[in-house]
Amino acid sequence: MSLCTLIYHNIFDDDADLAYDPFGIAVTRSTFVSHLKMLKSRYQLVSQAQITEAINPDTVLGGMDCILLTIDDGYAQGILTAAEVLREMGERALAFIPPAHIDSAGHRYWWDILADGMASERISVFEGMAMQGSATRMPYIEAEEFVRGVTGGDVGCSKRFELARWETLRIAHDVFDYGVHGLRHDCFSAVHWSQLRADLTMAKERLIAENCGAPVALAYPYGDAAAVTKEQVEHAVTNQFELAFTATKGAVVGQSRSNVLLLPRCFVSNCPSERLNDQIQRRFSSALQSQ
Repeated sequence: MSLCTLIYHNIFDDDADLAYDPFGIAVTRSTFVSHLKMLKSRYQLVSQAQITEAINPDTVLGGMDCILLTIDDGYAQGILTAAEVLREMGERALAFIPPAHIDSAGHRYWWDILADGMASERISVFEGMAMQGSATRMPYIEAEEFVRGVTGGDVGCSKRFELARWETLRIAHDVFDYGVHGLRHDCFSAVHWSQLRADLTMAKERLIAENCGAPVALAYPYGDAAAVTKEQVEHAVTNQFELAFTATKGAVVGQSRSNVLLLPRCFVSNCPSERLNDQIQRRFSSALQSQ
């Protein structure tokens, strides 16, 4: 099979909101619609169920190159907007959720607090980018304390940064499968494998208890495969998940047995559809050349 997995995060109402996205990981609703129309016309959009069935026995999904849509972090606006568009187009996606932050009224991720500090010029863009690099290597709670200490903390949770409620996820379950994005979105390399295994078990159990399905997929927080140790994969990830995704750019091509616990994914920015298509084609080409 030939597969390119795309990572979306938040979906904003309009271009003006992008001023609050210095890291370039959000898209607007109009861009998301444009992307999906292009993807449907040129690729075979596939679901988690199709991937788990096809990738392990190395079967082929069809004649077209395949795209798996994923959306990370559980933003309320992102989930609701994506669900509306997916229903209209008759497609499904896979959402990766850190359960500890769902239904946490008023909570904002540390990177959104950091983005707000940069947008309000309480800290410079240079300082913000440097802080981001440091914080992604910390346990989540430690990273949040670090960012709040430097930026002065949260200045109010706007709609664009609100996190989903469990009821929101249940409503969107008709077009979303749910996977685990860690329990709290900790950097895995900052947590001992025994604690990590307990956290991942708890995350799976919480999704099941909230009637969001039994998760079979994991997305490594921050996506860096280099931050995941062999010991963590063996003791905390293996036997808990059928699929695990990094944020390493790439694609899975042909009948090769890619490591299903270190699958590549590609970030999507608020770019024109043709540019996204060019990026996807480069991923497929690079994967073919590396065979």
